[in-house]
Amino acid sequence: MSHNNTILGQIVISLSRHEFDSLAKDYHQGQKIRSFTRWTQFMVMFIGKFFGRKSLRGIVMNVAAQSSKLYHLAIKPCSRAILARVNEKQPAALFGGVFFKLLERCRQFAPAHRFKFKSKLYLLDAITIDLCLSLFPWATFVSFSEGKTHESNWANALKLPRGSFVVFDRGFSEDREIFLGKIPDSLRMVCYRVPETGKELRFITNADHLSAKTIADLCKERWQIEIFFKWIRQNLKVKTFLGTSKNAVLTQIWIALCVYLLLALLKPPEQQLVECRQFSLF
Repeated sequence: MSHNNTILGQIVISLSRHEFDSLAKDYHQGQKIRSFTRWTQFMVMFIGKFFGRKSLRGIVMNVAAQSSKLYHLAIKPCSRAILARVNEKQPAALFGGVFFKLLERCRQFAPAHRFKFKSKLYLLDAITIDLCLSLFPWATFVSFSEGKTHESNWANALKLPRGSFVVFDRGFSEDREIFLGKIPDSLRMVCYRVPETGKELRFITNADHLSAKTIADLCKERWQIEIFFKWIRQNLKVKTFLGTSKNAVLTQIWIALCVYLLLALLKPPEQQLVECRQFSLF
């Protein structure tokens, strides 16, 4: 008997169902929901992302319209209420685990990293996602302060191992931690001239035992984070959040990242190299 795989089935073929179910057992909370699995949740949200649906109702209607193809995806139609409840209650960390499993496969196609550093190295940067405080009161990482308030006030909350090397764009220091950054008028200054543009950059550090080239290379590595965040804003298109809880928002973001990696792995090898390289330093 002939067997025809659907387009959606071909997209998710890179995702091991065995690995997914194993992660689902580790991250499940509460009683099992009859006739609705974490795999169903993932695939339903995947379909919503793939077809650009902007509401849970639109997603479940889209899934119901393709009921004849759901058997090949090992899922069943679901109600909007169940989908909303699972998105809110079941840990989004499951899809974070799925993302990193897919990322391991992407790294097989990404070029080898030339820069090597033996000590513990942390490259720090941040990006904000605009939310409405009246709908997302849990977003406590957003705070209001006077313009003169330095960002080092929150940096002290980071618990980094002793002897860590930390690279950032501006401002914080912690006892027993060696740090690199662009802060003015103190400590050791390292100058670096960009070969392509001739622009001179100045870095400040208290790591007096490292060579100037090593410090410049470390700071150059941190630029990859800024490039990555810029790429995220351009390619990770989440136009509408489908839930207001922290878990629902994280679920949607993690699944959107998984969708991108699955599509990248589906492309020809030469295109996989370009797409997967964006995540090679993640």
